[in-house]
Amino acid sequence: MKKIHGILTHRKRICKIRIHRMTAPGLAACLVFMAVSLAACQSADSGTGGQKENIAAVREQDGAGQTNQENQAAKEENARDTGTTRGQEAVPESSDMEAGQERAAAEQGEDGLMTADQWQMVPGYGICKRGEPVLYVLDMDASQMKTDEKGVSARLLSAVFQDNVISVRVKFKDDTVTLIPDEKVKEILKQEEENRKKQDQGISVQWDDSYFCIDSEKHIYGRSAFQDRIRAEKKEQKAQGARTVTFDRIKGKGIDGLGFTRQRNSTSYKDNGKGGFYISQVWENTIGKDRFTLDEPEGVYELWLDGFKDPIKIVFKKAPAYDSLEDIKGMVNHEGFYGMAEGRAEEDGLRLTTYTYSQDGYRIGFSRGKLMATVSDGRTVELVPVLGEQLTTSLDQLSGIQPRSIQETLYRIPEGVVVTEASLHAEKPVVISPEQGSVLEIPITGERQPLDAVVEFRDCRIYLTGISPMDELYEYGTDDNGNPLTRHMVYINARAEMRDADKSLYYVNAVQPEEGQEGSSGNPLKTVYALADMAGADKNNAGELAGFKALYEEGESVIRLQLQRPTYGWNQEFVLPVQM
Repeated sequence: MKKIHGILTHRKRICKIRIHRMTAPGLAACLVFMAVSLAACQSADSGTGGQKENIAAVREQDGAGQTNQENQAAKEENARDTGTTRGQEAVPESSDMEAGQERAAAEQGEDGLMTADQWQMVPGYGICKRGEPVLYVLDMDASQMKTDEKGVSARLLSAVFQDNVISVRVKFKDDTVTLIPDEKVKEILKQEEENRKKQDQGISVQWDDSYFCIDSEKHIYGRSAFQDRIRAEKKEQKAQGARTVTFDRIKGKGIDGLGFTRQRNSTSYKDNGKGGFYISQVWENTIGKDRFTLDEPEGVYELWLDGFKDPIKIVFKKAPAYDSLEDIKGMVNHEGFYGMAEGRAEEDGLRLTTYTYSQDGYRIGFSRGKLMATVSDGRTVELVPVLGEQLTTSLDQLSGIQPRSIQETLYRIPEGVVVTEASLHAEKPVVISPEQGSVLEIPITGERQPLDAVVEFRDCRIYLTGISPMDELYEYGTDDNGNPLTRHMVYINARAEMRDADKSLYYVNAVQPEEGQEGSSGNPLKTVYALADMAGADKNNAGELAGFKALYEEGESVIRLQLQRPTYGWNQEFVLPVQM
């Protein structure tokens, strides 16, 4: 088989990520906790390697090979959690979501959909602009948020409905994990290495999914009694001639018994304080259009999760709606960028969720801001983020909500105190432009040549001043015989000139699209990315643009280059009071 390498650029270092036919079991099993056969309608995500408490944390990306800058400094943030009430856990909706709430005025659109003529605020998902289909969110007073089995719990974090799409977000906690003895781990590692060698040779391999990796550096592996029970039950169902085994599903009016499509997940393994570990996992699943037969949700919906005897019960209500963004409590307008923050005290710390919106489609990130808090003993302290599971929602199915417009981070709270008030201080937030430059066609002559090209963006100009061949070959994989697959490279000299003095260029995506694959029409899995050279880049990729390393095949005479989505550091202080 051919092994293809993804490209990831950080600072001036180029990292290659080897992608095999399937991940090793110790890695794939990290996702087994939630991966039960969701029938033909479900597509399960793949797992990633374990690294202490940040195993399989989801990192958002703007495209294959280009890291999302706003998540760079806090790339292992935690997924949203909830509190507890009367034996069942519920997500208390923040006061700004309720106070001054307007009833959404709606009208029927040309396609028969009911649309809202107000701004809709969707907790956990984002701000929805005017004129979009009406959104329905979780009614936490009427819903049953949690279900338990021995040593395992499942908690509903959020649910949303819009235009015949339902999405649910659930957090699992599995405390039935036992550690595998060191001698057995040695056997596992040996078998994994043998399996990888077979895969490299194109030989089909049957992986053992009964264990998972907790810490790859320390070679800590574990098993889950809960997952062992689920596997045994499915095996018994098949032995008894069942056509399909049980799977996660939802029952209710207009959607009875349907399964889900996995959107994203986050898994981590944490010390349980008893000499072992427990699994903490968040997943987000949807049921897409044409599967739900009603125009709006009605009544109680039962979410049946594999391995649990009792369902989670979901009731929807219309999302809070407002005549203007300024009507949302805590909303700050800073030179065209709207932002607000809500905080919620939880067992593990303070959960901070930031919501942003801009009319021009720009995105702003606060991941490098400082969270200053006043605590119950009168002190003002800076809270420190906790590394762990992360799940930042950006569902493409929800109309009117800008992708990646919310960020969630869990912060540690000092022992013995509670947070009474807090504010987020972002002294130099990251701003990402949605702009795409025109496609440039640059001749390859085999010699150093001057260039005179400029790409205009709203906040900067990028000049391309020269092109020269490179002796270095770029290796992107191997063929069936193990021989390296390579491309030639040229270096394109470049420099940036800022049009906005308050901004500095952090990064710019550079793609090499084929004909007809320009802009958003391109397949990100097949797109070739040139490598931006940010001279003197710091840990956030903030440096001075020096050029691009572009790739080409033997015999090609022209390089097609398109610059996209410049990312800036904004020399402004953005302060968001946290709504507690």
